[in-house]
Amino acid sequence: MFLPNLSIRRPVFIVMQVLAVLVLGVVSYTRIGIDLMPNVEFPYISVTTIYPGAGAQEIENQVTKPIEEAMSAINGLKNIYSTSAEGFSQIFLEFVLEVKVRDADSDVRAKLAQIRSELPEDVDEPIIARFDVSATPVMIFSLASNLPLDELRTLAEDKVKNRIQQTEQVAQVDLVGGLEREIKVEVDRKKLQAYNLSVEQLIGALARENLNVPGGRVEIEPQEFVLRSTGEFQEVSDIGKIPVANYQGTPVYLKDVAKIKDTFKELREIAQLNGRPSVSFIVYKQSGGNTVKVCDRVKKTIEGLKKELPSGTSIEIASDQSKFIRRSVDETMRTLYLGAIFATLVIFIFLGNFRSTIIAALAIPTSILATFIMMNLFGYTINMMTLMGLSLCVGILIDDAIVVRENIFRHVEEGMEPEEASRFGTSEVGLAVMACTFTIIAVFVPVAYMSDIVGKFFRAFAFTVVFAILYSLWDSFTMAPMLSAKVLVKERKDKESLLKRLFAPFNRGYSKLNQTYGGVLAWSLTHKFLIISASIIIFLLSLSLTFFIGKEFMTQGDRGEFRVILETPVGTSIQATEKVATEVEKILFAYPEVQSIFTTIGLEAGASNKGNIRVELVPLKERRKKTDEVEKEVRKRLAEVPGLKARVSMIGMMEGEEDFPLQLYVKGPEISVLEEVSEKILAMVEEIPGTADADRSIRGGKPEMRVVVDREKASRLGISTAQIASTLRSLVDGNVATKLRQGEKEIDIRVILSPEQKNNFQDISSIDILTPSGVTVPLRSITDLYEGSGPTQISRQNRERVAIITANVVDRPLGDVADDLNKKLADFPLPPGYKIEFRGDVEMMGDMFKNMILALVIGVIFIYIVLGSQFNSFLHPFTIMLALPLAVVGALLAIFLTGQRINMMAMVGLILLMGLVTKNSILLIDYTITLRKRGVKREEALLQAGPVRLRPILMTSVAMIMGMLPAALGIGEGAEWRQAMGIVVIGGLITSTLLTLLVVPVTYVVVDNFGEFLKRHIKIGG
Repeated sequence: MFLPNLSIRRPVFIVMQVLAVLVLGVVSYTRIGIDLMPNVEFPYISVTTIYPGAGAQEIENQVTKPIEEAMSAINGLKNIYSTSAEGFSQIFLEFVLEVKVRDADSDVRAKLAQIRSELPEDVDEPIIARFDVSATPVMIFSLASNLPLDELRTLAEDKVKNRIQQTEQVAQVDLVGGLEREIKVEVDRKKLQAYNLSVEQLIGALARENLNVPGGRVEIEPQEFVLRSTGEFQEVSDIGKIPVANYQGTPVYLKDVAKIKDTFKELREIAQLNGRPSVSFIVYKQSGGNTVKVCDRVKKTIEGLKKELPSGTSIEIASDQSKFIRRSVDETMRTLYLGAIFATLVIFIFLGNFRSTIIAALAIPTSILATFIMMNLFGYTINMMTLMGLSLCVGILIDDAIVVRENIFRHVEEGMEPEEASRFGTSEVGLAVMACTFTIIAVFVPVAYMSDIVGKFFRAFAFTVVFAILYSLWDSFTMAPMLSAKVLVKERKDKESLLKRLFAPFNRGYSKLNQTYGGVLAWSLTHKFLIISASIIIFLLSLSLTFFIGKEFMTQGDRGEFRVILETPVGTSIQATEKVATEVEKILFAYPEVQSIFTTIGLEAGASNKGNIRVELVPLKERRKKTDEVEKEVRKRLAEVPGLKARVSMIGMMEGEEDFPLQLYVKGPEISVLEEVSEKILAMVEEIPGTADADRSIRGGKPEMRVVVDREKASRLGISTAQIASTLRSLVDGNVATKLRQGEKEIDIRVILSPEQKNNFQDISSIDILTPSGVTVPLRSITDLYEGSGPTQISRQNRERVAIITANVVDRPLGDVADDLNKKLADFPLPPGYKIEFRGDVEMMGDMFKNMILALVIGVIFIYIVLGSQFNSFLHPFTIMLALPLAVVGALLAIFLTGQRINMMAMVGLILLMGLVTKNSILLIDYTITLRKRGVKREEALLQAGPVRLRPILMTSVAMIMGMLPAALGIGEGAEWRQAMGIVVIGGLITSTLLTLLVVPVTYVVVDNFGEFLKRHIKIGG
């Protein structure tokens, strides 16, 4: 072969090439970023609109529906999800994966601009944001101090937030907690009535009087002056001095009809760190930014800020994603190192030769460093997916070198000179080595190009493996033969070395095994029917295990974090919810595993009765309990707290707001019907074993005071519904009429009704409405007021209303829970026009299995194409591929015995296995064909090839098993996520190796007989 011969002739060239790879690999490694997951861009866009004071149904009709209708005409749109809540509308647009997010963003902005005039005038400008799967908070920290909360908020805004925001690759910093200054103009309704004034007149007067207006230029020789009218408020006291009317010839000032208070905005958000009120910062990184680098830069900025803060003020970090990422990466790297050490030990034990071991083992570091070069070129990061690819293929990297090195070593043992053995041994197995490598590549190409979301994440994983094994192939044809020729020493037969004496027991044992295998193989070739029948029966029995193995989408790794989503009865004030949250915090702090607790209340669409507690546990090595064990205990304790509905949700590998695996959508037009149906389905879900924290999006509504306009009476007086609504909103919710500018800060001036004058129906009904004639009339004379309730949240999908039922799944496979629920729903009577759909993990699990099976089928077809091309035969690839079903036997058995479940990682392991297990068959059949070409008869060739190829088959199989053993053991942070893959691969390798050694030779005879039959009767070559 050209490459081995060149390498042996030009050893310095090969050494320089390896040196270049080492240098570039180390440099590339230092430049590659570290992150939790690959940087994947999905075409998802959100449109968020704030409409203060509006109820959920008003938000739906006036904001959500018009935007949904406009967006539905955009090309490539797949799904529209929306949530309408009090004062808040959020629309989530999902495009097909082929759409570029920048194009989608432009289309969304264009459509929104077209319908902006159709939205209410006083609605805030809609905020359009691209959804980044990695755009979750990378860090949360709090400012703690003995300062009053208003001063702490000011310090946070003026000094801290801007500095953090300016940090490189920080996209956004959200500020939560504290008190914000606000000037309140508290109107006295009775005084307004006495002076025959309306609230609109007060708002207009404030806006008119608080102005600085340029008046042009005045030339007074020899100078030119700029004329400017200055009317802006300088102090709070200036506000009450503005005239708002003239009553019987006497000016009426604002202070005559209202109280001017320098106070704070209504408290709608609360943040606490470890039970202490604080002002907190939630830091988001830019799309494509590196999490670890962003966190390091933010921490560096924080260290600089600490020196500038007032005495007694400190910054405490509540959550830092980089810590888990570093621990996970360190554990994965440790897995990689251990796998490499174990695989190297296998070579040493089998060959009993230091030099041969080092020659073969060099393939691991060189291949990994070469992979870092390609990762850097392709923009990949060191993350869970790429590192998992490297750790799982560490046994594969050494395979090619093992096969080449073992064959060279065997020929040296038989008497050849090292250089001759290197040339001849490499060329003898060259075809087999290429076939092994290309079959692995063949199964990973379909994985890299899967069209769904899973494919997006696994692309980096697949290409990382491909980069690594391609270089290992190059190494086996260059470095391995060159070092074998130049470094290997032919041992003298009359001298017994220390290593030979040390490994003598192992060598004697292996010789006996080899002889035994030869005898069993000879027996198998005379009992072909029995061997094939037994193999088929074993395979079918293994398939029956699928009925006893659970199914799920993805295993949640122990990240050491979980959240408690708490909810008090609808209508509960934020202060009352805070008291409940404090009680929950005390329960959580009773657990020694808890390290820190970060609590927010009111962040979910401003709901005062909802809170979110993020709990961080101490590192896994420092605690006895796993996260899910702590969760179970917390769940039981919180169920005993009166007036609290708490849901405990693990923060998984892919962080989301609420990671509930079971999600059910009930679609239909009427909210009342959806509420009734969802209540019944919720009861079904709660009855199913394995469900916890079941809840629904539609529940009893929030108490409402409904104002129904008598249009006939109102129209006679010239009063519109819009005027009534505007007046009520201005007085009850308040209206920011203008701002007080002090230095660089602008403080809102809010006109609002005095609190004591809006406490009951009587107060509201007495509010005066100004008619066009200048006369005021009480609200009760033109409206009717009713007490009722309205939905707190309205969810929609593809412009249909939906009720969403969610639940956690504990101690039971998700697939089993979904199957039980499907059986119950089969007999559930749905009203006409209503339907039920599974979403969330159940939907993704179904899509994942479809795509994985498709990738598996395509991979098997590619394996056949590669083998057919390599061996120039249509039939013998079938013999080699018989190892595939034999591997499934071990994979399923391993999953069953270890209590694992069939999930995304197990399926990827199965696909990986398809590429690995053909190696044994290739080595066996390739050498059989070689011997037959040398004139050896078929059965004799098989009997010679089996024992000769037994050592490389066992070496490569055991090396791969040992290389993947650390991953299969699932030790360390985040290890559970990749554990199923390692178990599947190890189980499949064991059974495939054992069965291949007997079944493949037998099948080869059967297939060869069939081929001879075809040649005789159909004249087909091969």
